[in-house]
Amino acid sequence: MARSNTLPISHPAPTKQHHLHNPFHKNDHSTDASNHAASLPRPGFPTRQNSVQTRYMNMLLNMDTIPRMHNIYAAFFSWILLAGFVIFPGTFTSLSKSLDPDSDTAREFLDRVKHVPLLYVAAFCSGLGATGMLWLW
Repeated sequence: MARSNTLPISHPAPTKQHHLHNPFHKNDHSTDASNHAASLPRPGFPTRQNSVQTRYMNMLLNMDTIPRMHNIYAAFFSWILLAGFVIFPGTFTSLSKSLDPDSDTAREFLDRVKHVPLLYVAAFCSGLGATGMLWLW
């Protein structure tokens, strides 16, 4: 099993009770406090302990077993879907200024799309990206 970079959570060894020095409190034993601090034992080296295998840790370890081609497909389909979402608003630049509530909406919609070929490209990119991501899922 691999070495862990985490230190164990353990309870400290029982030691003498520490008295904190408060500079605003008048204390007659100021020399006793400095002698007491010097006589405390130094803590030992921390011991290492194996990490706990959680579901998240297992998921991270299983990421190494994913085939490289699946990662390439996921990146490609994500970028294609993003391209479709970026292209879509460019096709409707004149739509918000020209819609009349009294006219036939479907006919007006098709008449007012500024770049019809761009609409097809955006729909194809979005459809391909969404289909590819669903396939990978």
